[in-house]
Amino acid sequence: MNKERNLLSELDLRILARLKDEPAISNMMLAQDVGLTRSQLLSRLNRIESLDIAHVVALTDIGAGGANLFYVYVAVGQRQVDEVAAEIAKSPYSTTIAGLLGSDDLLVALRLPAHHAAASAVDILRNIDGVTSLRTLQVLRYYTMKNEHMRFSTSAHESLEARTARLVDELAGIQIDDLDYALIAEFQINGRVPVRELSQRYGLTQGAIRYRLKNLHAKKVLRLGLVIDPVALGLRCWAAFEIDVVPSAVDSVVADLDRNSWNVLLMLSNGASMLQCVALTTDIEAMREALRYVRSLEGVNRVEPQLFSRIYYNEPHWGLFGD
Repeated sequence: MNKERNLLSELDLRILARLKDEPAISNMMLAQDVGLTRSQLLSRLNRIESLDIAHVVALTDIGAGGANLFYVYVAVGQRQVDEVAAEIAKSPYSTTIAGLLGSDDLLVALRLPAHHAAASAVDILRNIDGVTSLRTLQVLRYYTMKNEHMRFSTSAHESLEARTARLVDELAGIQIDDLDYALIAEFQINGRVPVRELSQRYGLTQGAIRYRLKNLHAKKVLRLGLVIDPVALGLRCWAAFEIDVVPSAVDSVVADLDRNSWNVLLMLSNGASMLQCVALTTDIEAMREALRYVRSLEGVNRVEPQLFSRIYYNEPHWGLFGD
């Protein structure tokens, strides 16, 4: 079923807005808040989730445990781009793979646990058949990461066992135990799993489960958040902006970009273009207007845009926790 033909109703949007404010709200309380019976609410939630329109998911701070973050622009030759993207997606460190319409063919986001050398980011990709060139940028700082605008991939449907095994490496270096890994995986599979159900499954009191969840939040490895496929909101046009900016103007440019809802991802990198931005708009004309705006900002020397052709892969469980 095409999500573009099943845009959310006003009532659906009210439900999602309430979930965004309080992801762990009970179904009964949520139903009361939006004026539905519990069964009516569950019917709407089941439809939304079955179409992969929106999910409450467990988020981990993307830099938790001292992880190193990289964005790699990949050029492909003598092979189908789809095939290369599928091979890159097999890496446990890939978090996003987007096709590009521009000088590069793919934009790949990699998250490497702290025990991996920075060179591993290149090693993961350079020996893949069809890759002809790589431009690797290390992320020095994230300014913006809007989790509510995500495309889902099949990784959202992994088994509990597979997801738990993945977490052991993704969160290496963080002082958590096997039960903690299992709890994070439970919430990644179902962000609204009742504490009562976890208590019964793992043989602990509800108080003990809540205590562990509080500690995991303090360690920046578990926070609940609502993630919505932007297509359902009428947002279909993506682009990556590489922004060359005068160093002294970085703070003011970042402040200006943060005033715009189309700025869904903004980071400082060690590349020739200090700022990397991902923009999301309704259509190509709105994207042109966003590009014109960025180019007009004082301190911006140059902007290199590349449109996304598609999202090949996305792991929607990373976010920013703040200080």
